[in-house]
Amino acid sequence: MPLATLKSFPHPTPHTPHPTPHTPHPTPHFPITPSPHHPTPHTPHPNQRCSNLRLARDIE
Repeated sequence: MPLATLKSFPHPTPHTPHPTPHTPHPTPHFPITPSPHHPTPHTPHPNQRCSNLRLARDIE
């Protein structure tokens, strides 16, 4: 399945180092809204799809 994601997104490389700084971000975001707030700011992101795919796999 990871192959399909890479095929759809030609910029998976820059997305790898991004998750690192994004990890500490959820902490301050959680107090505002646990789940409903997270997907909102992630939508406008250029890698929203990449993140969504990763989230879906994480949930499963």
